Amino acid sequence: MLTVNTDGTNKKVLTDATPPNGSPAWSGDGKKIAYDSMKDGNFEIFTMNINGTEKK
Repeated sequence: MLTVNTDGTNKKVLTDATPPNGSPAWSGDGKKIAYDSMKDGNFEIFTMNINGTEKK
């Protein structure tokens, strides 16, 4: 996953492609991103800050 400004600038990679990560969704307050991942061997839902830190 990555974030990018609406004009295409400031691209930032938040997660890599291995293991698969997907289905990102912004929290209602815009401070977190929820996503699914197989990083533990099965699909689970995780969260992180919008800058890619504090992945839980």
